[in-house]
This record gives sequence, C-alpha cells and structure tokens, in this order.
Amino acid sequence: MFGFLKRKEKEPKPSDTSTINDSEMKYYFLLNKDLPKGFRYPESFVNYLRYDTEIKELMPYILFRNEKSVKTFNRIVKEQYPKRVLVPFGKDNESDDVFCFDGKDTSGNPKVYIVHTYASPGWEDRGELKDFNAWLAFAQEAHDAYEKQKEEDENYGS
Repeated sequence: MFGFLKRKEKEPKPSDTSTINDSEMKYYFLLNKDLPKGFRYPESFVNYLRYDTEIKELMPYILFRNEKSVKTFNRIVKEQYPKRVLVPFGKDNESDDVFCFDGKDTSGNPKVYIVHTYASPGWEDRGELKDFNAWLAFAQEAHDAYEKQKEEDENYGS
C-alpha cells in the first residue's frame, strides 16, 4: 500500500519533504519509503512550496494538493510505464500530461519529464526540462499565455 503523509499543525523540519504547507494550501509528497531508492526531492522544489509566500496557481498547470491525486498518478505512471522510474508532482489540467521528476536521479536536482499518460509505452514522452527551476519558468510562460487567452476570450465581442 502506498503511504502518504500529510503535515498537520506542526512546523515542518527543514529536512522533511513529506509535505509542504503554506498558509492555505497543502501539498502532498510520497513518503521516503515509497520513493525510488536514493531519490530526493529537489531543494528548489521544496523551498518553492515551503517558503514562497507568493505561490499562485500556474494554470493550466497544477501541483498536487491532495493525497488522492498523488496516489493516483503515482500508480498510473508505474502501471503504464513500468520501465521508467518517475516521481509525479503536478499535472496539466488541459491534457493528460503529468510532470514527473526523474526517479533514477540521486543528485537532488533531477530532470523533469513531461509524460503523456494513457499513451502507449514509447509514445508517452512529451519532453524534458533541466530541473524544477526550468519547469517553473516553463510553467510561468504557459500560465501567462493561458491568462492572456482567457482575457481575450472574456473580452470577445465586447
């Protein structure tokens, strides 16, 4: 059974990456026992969630905020792509793309893979980014385009 930890009222320890909690949102991480051997969440990712008071939704992308999402997408990528070692952390709300860390990387700064779930093995790869910081820049660019399109749609015919 997959185990997940949800940090409740107490302040997280700096080395505890099981869950990050800002003032209003909770983010769910796999427990160490469920992570690939030697894998560590990137410090940039942990710090972004733990200390960035300006965290905002980067629609159409989301970071997992509930146990069910983390559990579901971890199971999906393991079942669909058993030859890959992936650690999912977010999703594109407009497609079946899931953002995953390279679970084989033990450096503490893994690549981010964009994985199209429900594609046949060998067809799931939608790209990769150098690390979480590169993903964050990518997500911000997509968010800006999303917001611009949303505004244009709202103003259409005005």
